[in-house]
Amino acid sequence: VPFAMLVALVIEISDTTLHYIIYGVMTLIMIFLFTRKSYRPKAPVVLTKQEINELITTWEPTPLISTEPDPYYQYNIESVPVVTSVNKNIINLEGAENLLNCATTNYLGFTQASEYVEPAAIKTLRTTGTGSCGPRNFYGTLDVHLEFEERMAKFLNVDSAILYSSSIATCASVIPTFAAREDFILSDCRVRKSIQLGNFNSRATVQYFRHNDMNHLEELMIQITKNMKKKGKKKARRFVTVEGIYQNYGTICRLREVVALAKKYKFRVILDDSVGLGNVGATGRGTLELLGLKISDVQIFCADVTSLGSLGGVCCGRADMVRVQRLNGSGYMYSASNPPYVASAGTAALDALDEHPEMIQSLQKKSALLHSLLKEIPRVEIESYGNCPFVIMRLEESIRPEDRLSEAKVYQQIVEMVRERGVAIVRTKYTRLEKYPPPPQIKVAVMVQHSDEQLRKVADVVRQSIQEAVAQL
Repeated sequence: VPFAMLVALVIEISDTTLHYIIYGVMTLIMIFLFTRKSYRPKAPVVLTKQEINELITTWEPTPLISTEPDPYYQYNIESVPVVTSVNKNIINLEGAENLLNCATTNYLGFTQASEYVEPAAIKTLRTTGTGSCGPRNFYGTLDVHLEFEERMAKFLNVDSAILYSSSIATCASVIPTFAAREDFILSDCRVRKSIQLGNFNSRATVQYFRHNDMNHLEELMIQITKNMKKKGKKKARRFVTVEGIYQNYGTICRLREVVALAKKYKFRVILDDSVGLGNVGATGRGTLELLGLKISDVQIFCADVTSLGSLGGVCCGRADMVRVQRLNGSGYMYSASNPPYVASAGTAALDALDEHPEMIQSLQKKSALLHSLLKEIPRVEIESYGNCPFVIMRLEESIRPEDRLSEAKVYQQIVEMVRERGVAIVRTKYTRLEKYPPPPQIKVAVMVQHSDEQLRKVADVVRQSIQEAVAQL
């Protein structure tokens, strides 16, 4: 009993002391506030008319653009070739005619004078005219647009598909439709500009992993997962954005490993298969088919449809995923829809791929042939995938110039030498807004109309031109 009374007395004394401490602190705060000087804003500065006139006459606005353009990008603009006409695999330029066309994305030959695509496009053109004159949700949707979406969904064996009028607006609209400020995106550092724009527009936390480096990707996934648990962000969404075959480099994605890591750490995969669709895989279903994956292994599938003789891009997958974009995809809602005849061209191209799979197999054989021939050229680096319908080339590091402008000038010299020998190839050019700008490169494309003899000629011409240019270094 005495011990209990002692404890009660200590508690009573402690409570009283605590109250006195609180009262004392509050009293000091009140004294401090009452003794402070009151805030008085400074009187506004009144200028005389003479002073105002002097400020106006001496003011120089900041220029909207740089007055001293980057020499590298300026050189890119100055060296753009002008096309006068194209006839299948023959192209005419200003100052050079009847060139073998290896400077195109028309790999399957659907874009010009195609017996499979042109009749359907002309029929629709005579029925609807040249344009739809409105966004898809405002009198811009015609029956041929819906037919193309339905045909694309059937081609890829998915629930639904949505057609965008611009290829670069596809991923740039799709990604911010599903990713927002509190979310996370991991992206390969070599993704093309459309994906970079989508990442930026989403306002999510974006990190870029080293190209095809699965260890780096997993490190970032683990880091994000730990941070989410630490900060209690259980509802934040996580995405990985990659390309099936990287448009700027021609390299193939390690997609099986990306999908496996995404499943392990609960990330969603957004795949852009613009190069793969129609061009790789046994039946032209793209990189997923090539690697033995199902389209359900990725949550969002996007692709450019230019190589199908059409225009714009598509996003395919689950019906609810597509339906959200029809009300939230900025590129779908606020852009004029595709010209109707282009949608009909795309539908006809998909029919042709199903009816003539030998076209795809022929293109892949020709792609493999050109890669093997160009890889025999000494002192040249090629990292593009063997069945990719174009070859990306650079001189080996030991002989190429150190600065990119000088390297670009060497490649332009090679392009012009090749042109003089009757073949059109290109030096790649990219916008200065690229997150990780690709280096100067030479690009040689394949068309299904090219014969093996023509491809051997291309390889010989490129070899001769490179050897001449290297000899002058």
